[in-house]
Amino acid sequence: MPSNPSKDVLWLLAVLLAAGAGCEQQTFASIDKHTVPLANFERQEVPGHQQMVLDPQGTGYVQVPSDVIHPEFIAHWTNLKREIEVDFYVVPYEDYDPQKPPEQYVGGDGVLWPRLGGLAFGESRPTEIHVHPHAGRWVLFFYNSLDNAPANTAELSAQVDLNFWK
Repeated sequence: MPSNPSKDVLWLLAVLLAAGAGCEQQTFASIDKHTVPLANFERQEVPGHQQMVLDPQGTGYVQVPSDVIHPEFIAHWTNLKREIEVDFYVVPYEDYDPQKPPEQYVGGDGVLWPRLGGLAFGESRPTEIHVHPHAGRWVLFFYNSLDNAPANTAELSAQVDLNFWK
């Protein structure tokens, strides 16, 4: 005798419901993007041969939590005096020495930015970075490498954030 397809479907549905009755309900964690503002300023002066450390919590460093996914420092800045060289550094807190010339960090172990020393012919200094730190403490600072003279004072406008998923 031929089987009835609708009865077969109902029988299969009953078996599946009975099998699922003893299972626990599954839930999925929500993973959301978070943005922590670290700096947002306009026309901040950075004298020559000076470092401007970003210190949003007054600790001297920025903490990247260990329980986050894909952390990223994003910095955008504008130097209103283009003839003055201003660089942005991301250095492990344990390696940071405010007395050390920042140029000595370039290419060092653990230094996220800058990666390379000097610029090739035709390149311009970056004014935006996206760097991916590991969990821990980081010192972020702008540096004006020119001599400390009034004419060498840079004027910066910047926004720096820490983005991550959690």
